[in-house]
Amino acid sequence: MLGPIIWSPSLSVGNDDIDLQHRRLLETANKVMSLSDDQDEAFFAVLDEALQYTFDHFSFEESLLQARGFGRLTQHKSLHDDIRSGAQAMKINWDVVSPKLVKDLMAQIVAHITQADMEYVGHI
Repeated sequence: MLGPIIWSPSLSVGNDDIDLQHRRLLETANKVMSLSDDQDEAFFAVLDEALQYTFDHFSFEESLLQARGFGRLTQHKSLHDDIRSGAQAMKINWDVVSPKLVKDLMAQIVAHITQADMEYVGHI
């Protein structure tokens, strides 16, 4: 991720709730990425908020996709599970969290929104 990712209509998946959540996720990822590499209390508070919102969003998105009969839900949920796994490992042991791990995870979330989530456009 080179710089901040700004929401644009090209990122819309066609559902107002999901689009609003994606905007917030992008804003949160940008906020985390803009923090200094000093891993102080504020850093971990923002990171924790970003991770929790990501977990909540994934659950909402999966429920919606299931309700709409999205045929690739299992594969899509697997992508979510990969991100959840990395995020959960951070939450369990903040001591192993490095700025690089955080930036990689935020980049993974942004890539998921801008690429993988585009697969279900038209299904919701």
